[in-house]
Order: sequence, then structure tokens, then C-alpha cells
Amino acid sequence: MSFWIAPALRVMALVLAALALGLAVSAEAGWGLLVVGLLGTHLFHLHQLRRLTVWLERINKLQPEDVPESFGSWGNAYAALYRLRRDDQVGRDHLSASLQRLSQAAEALPDGVVLLDANLRIEWCNAAAMRHLGLDAVRDNGTPITHLVREPTFAAYVQDIGAEPVILRSLPVPGRSLALSLIPFAESGCLLISRDITAIELADTVRRDFVANVSHELKTPLTAIKGAGEMLEDGEPADPRLLSTIRAAVGQMERQLVAL
Repeated sequence: MSFWIAPALRVMALVLAALALGLAVSAEAGWGLLVVGLLGTHLFHLHQLRRLTVWLERINKLQPEDVPESFGSWGNAYAALYRLRRDDQVGRDHLSASLQRLSQAAEALPDGVVLLDANLRIEWCNAAAMRHLGLDAVRDNGTPITHLVREPTFAAYVQDIGAEPVILRSLPVPGRSLALSLIPFAESGCLLISRDITAIELADTVRRDFVANVSHELKTPLTAIKGAGEMLEDGEPADPRLLSTIRAAVGQMERQLVAL
């Protein structure tokens, strides 16, 4: 209701001024003042409307301080637009800062991260994913990931999202092994996570070789101990000449046990 008070008062003041002029001078003078006042008011509103239209057309290129200034009802409207634009700019700045921090955090991850849409097209990837899979964040944006990772095992894996991660060894970097996992994300997209497991596989190979070598080294003394034990199974030999042989076998068993 308060919005209409100021315009109504201005119109009433114009009408009273025109009426007073008409009574003091002539009716024609009064009507002339009324017409000129209404025409001036109309032109003023058209001018302000044009300023607002120009500002709206350039709103994405302007700062909140660029909102037009005026007085009266238009001043109140511009002040409200300024506050709205300022709050929107603050929200945009906060969102931009949050996205930047999220992007920096994703870039710092040792694992590769690729954001894919519902059709498995690349929307974004971090530096680790570019190294792992030979991707280019700009060149490959919008390209299906299956066109860039041409591995039959991976092509089968994308048809069964949620299965065990697939291991790839035919990669842009020779001698590397990657574990790729697809994780559903948002409503229809998904994340492709690539993890370098080269060191893990190497450690597993070293472990297997160590176990095999230890097993081989233990086999010889254990065989000797087993043979000597079989000789002693029957107790003291009937032939005393075998006593020295038994003692030698026992000595060999003790030496082998010490070697272990």
C-alpha cells in the first residue's frame, strides 16, 4: 500500500498546482500545466524503463555497483535490484571458490578421477587421470570414454557397473598396471576411478618369489632330516657297524637344523 502513496501525492500536487494556476491566471494555463506535468512524468518513466532495459541486457557483464540510480519509486526499485544483484554476486563468488577448492582437491588426489555423463561421455578429469589414461581435458571433453580406452575387458566392464574393478596393463605408459572402477554418481552419471597398482603387483611378485625361494631352500635339509629319521625308525641297529652311519646321519641332521 505504501508503494502507491508517493505517486498519488505527486499526482495530487500536480492537479492542485494546475487548479491553482487555472484559478489565478486562466483555465488554459491550468490545463497546460497539467498536460506538461503528465507528459514530463510519462517521459521520466520511459527514460527509467529504458535504463532498466539496457542494464538487464548487460547484467552478466556488469557489477552490482552498475545498477542505475534514481529517486522516488524508481530509486526504491533500483535499490532492491542492487541488493538482489549483490547477494547473487556473493553467492556466485562463494560457489566459484567452493568449486575451485573442490577442483584443487581432486587435482591433488593420487588416483585418477573422470566425471562421466549418462552416456559415458567425459565431462571433466583430473591430472592423474590424464597421466594414467592418456586423456586431454580439453580435447576429449564430450568424448565417450570407451572410444579412448579401447580394451575389451573395459568395454565389458562398463556394461556391468558395480562389478569388481578391471585391471588394465596395455596403457600409454609401458610397464604400468591400473585398476579401474566405475561408481554411480548423481542421478545418471558416474565416476571412473583409476588407481596405479604397479607397486602393489611388484610387491606381490616379490612376495611370491620369496616364498618360492624359501620353500626351495627348506626342501633340501628337510629331505635329509626325513631320510635320517626313517633310518632311525627301527631303533638300535642289529649290526654294530651301522652305528657309525647312524651317528653321521644324526650329525648331518643337527647341522641342517642349525643352518635353518
